[in-house]
Amino acid sequence: PLTLQDLAAACALSETHFRRLFRQYFGSSPQQFLIRLRLEQAARMLISSRETLAAVAEAVGIGDEYYFSHFFKRESGVSPREFRQQVFEATADQSSRRDS
Repeated sequence: PLTLQDLAAACALSETHFRRLFRQYFGSSPQQFLIRLRLEQAARMLISSRETLAAVAEAVGIGDEYYFSHFFKRESGVSPREFRQQVFEATADQSSRRDS
């Protein structure tokens, strides 16, 4: 995996300057940006697939399913299972309304 040091070096910048420029252009720190990307990707996978939580966790770069569940809940307010259930219930509810 790439580190902040790797990214800064690839841009020929110090880590401090890289962080400062990153925040200026993207509105968040590199770490916060990565968290948001992982959360968005996980949400897309939970919605669009029946992959296990372990597979989703692995796909977004979090090797431990239990840490992934904690991370997802901390960032989104609901567990991955609750999130998936809410999406499926909302989808089923919309389908039944259209069928009526």
